[in-house]
Amino acid sequence: MAFCSALLPPLFLAALIFTYSVDLPQWDQWTYVSFFEEFSRGSLTFNHLFAQVNEYRQFFPNLFFVALGWLTRWDVRYEMWALFLVACLISFNVYRLARLTTERMSLQTLLLFFLANALIFSPGQYQNWLQ
Repeated sequence: MAFCSALLPPLFLAALIFTYSVDLPQWDQWTYVSFFEEFSRGSLTFNHLFAQVNEYRQFFPNLFFVALGWLTRWDVRYEMWALFLVACLISFNVYRLARLTTERMSLQTLLLFFLANALIFSPGQYQNWLQ
């Protein structure tokens, strides 16, 4: 039962994403329009994916978002769920690390796992989760 309470933060965030997510690109997501235009023409190159966006270059995220956009017809809600799954993977790794470093799961370990999940799945970062 105590382990289930440690899963409340991701379940709460999943409910928020399910309830409040909309299929509307926001802020710098509109820069991906040029990627989809080039992709539809068949002229998307490495240089396009490695181009500077704002203050950084993000080849692999660009590649991921273009592939995901192509698969989902650029429904940005799938991006939110993909990022949620990455956060779940991080949470699972924190859990495994706790299991490997402690002899048994105590109430203190479960409390720490709950606090880690509260930070990983913080709804205070709703702008990041829902954009």
